[in-house]
Amino acid sequence: GEPPEMRATLAVLAFAAIAVLARAEIEEEDDVLVLTSDNFQEALDQYDPLLVEFYAPWCGHCKRLAPEYAKAASELLSNDPPLRIAKVDATISNELATKFGVQGFPTMKFFRGGQPQEYGGGRTASEIVDWVKRKSGPAFKHVADAAEATEFKGSSSVTVFGFFAAAEGTNFEAFASAAAASDDVSFAVVTDADVRTALGVTGTDDTVVLFKDFDEGQADFEGDLSSASDISDFVGTHRLPLVTTFTSEVAPAIFGGPIKVHVLIMADGEMEDFEALKANWAESAKEFRGKALFIWVPPSEERILSYFDVTEADLPTAVVVTMPEGAAMQKFPFSGSLAGPALGEFTGSVLKGDVKPTLKSEEPDASDLEGPVVVVKGKSFRDIVYEEGKDVLVEFYAPWCGHCKSLAPIYEELATNFASNDKVVIAKMDATANEIDEEGVTVRGFPTLYFFPAAAKGEKKVPMEFSGARDLDGLTKFIKTNAVSESAKADSKDEL
Repeated sequence: GEPPEMRATLAVLAFAAIAVLARAEIEEEDDVLVLTSDNFQEALDQYDPLLVEFYAPWCGHCKRLAPEYAKAASELLSNDPPLRIAKVDATISNELATKFGVQGFPTMKFFRGGQPQEYGGGRTASEIVDWVKRKSGPAFKHVADAAEATEFKGSSSVTVFGFFAAAEGTNFEAFASAAAASDDVSFAVVTDADVRTALGVTGTDDTVVLFKDFDEGQADFEGDLSSASDISDFVGTHRLPLVTTFTSEVAPAIFGGPIKVHVLIMADGEMEDFEALKANWAESAKEFRGKALFIWVPPSEERILSYFDVTEADLPTAVVVTMPEGAAMQKFPFSGSLAGPALGEFTGSVLKGDVKPTLKSEEPDASDLEGPVVVVKGKSFRDIVYEEGKDVLVEFYAPWCGHCKSLAPIYEELATNFASNDKVVIAKMDATANEIDEEGVTVRGFPTLYFFPAAAKGEKKVPMEFSGARDLDGLTKFIKTNAVSESAKADSKDEL
């Protein structure tokens, strides 16, 4: 046989060949990497950064995006250096979609340094290419002298500076990751003591400072410098004014930021004492900074007013909204005076959990139970959906939604097929006129379907979101697979 050194060398070569083969296993379609739960982490390790589209084969928007996405993939592959983009069939790799909070299709996430962030570009090939190229470039500017630093600081209303002894180490890496994850705030790195002095930052330790041309003008980071997410949260908290004026441009920073409690103050900027009132809100905003955002909504933002059923005659008024992770938005209308401490005190009570959310509901009616599809209202939700021994499918829809209208005849047929089975209820709820606060149910798009399988006596039902084809076959199979009652598993007219 071969000498031991030769055998060892051959073993190493064989191992290397296997490793290369293992890495080469990521399938491609039209230059788009095809990812699954099995190769997802490997792809993130191999291709950084990476844009990933989560899609469902039945989704119309995904089908329209596909040729543009493939075109973008080819163009980015010929970039120097090559950039890759990928896709995940979320109906197969369901746990990946859940892990990254995918609520509708298509959803695109951009991974840099393994950290996901929302895709913020358009849906044409050229828009995808531009966005990916911009996000793949340097995440921060290394400023070398005082003049450059001063110019950078004045270039934007918010700038974030990291001051480090050298452009290396754990703190620097965390800062670089936070910079990479930010869509629209400019980051700079300073390693020169004279530049630091010129910017008025004292001390010699690593630090992060956010400069802004409003409110206090500057915010000093006091968290864990080795944590990219702490730095990102700090930037998300301090990049907005104490009282932010709502516009469609600023909406992504509000809703995409780390703070999920929003105090919406709807008032006319022309009203008497407006500036004094705004200064008062700013005091409350200071008290709750990092916990709640105070947002002024002018009457021109009609969509926001109508969403909260507020008319111009109701102004000025306020509502506190919370957006708990994985749960529906909760609303807490405020009815006190907008001058003085009342709004701040109310916000404090909401944060402590001392106030119950307000849920709107249509009035239930006897006719709700007459058709094959049972109509659920906010007030009747628990009685119908949590009825003991029943397997219940609920469609949350909006009257204006096109996909809901396409689903309606299929859903009606499904209900007719199960009509003779008293253990199965096929129901629907107009989610624009009725609200619920139920653990495990989050409606972020329409239609959304949840199945509530029957639970053991005395146990609470555990809702499961429907995933599959929204056709008669897909819906029927889903019910039969997940239903608890034996009759539901065996029975549906399509097989009689």
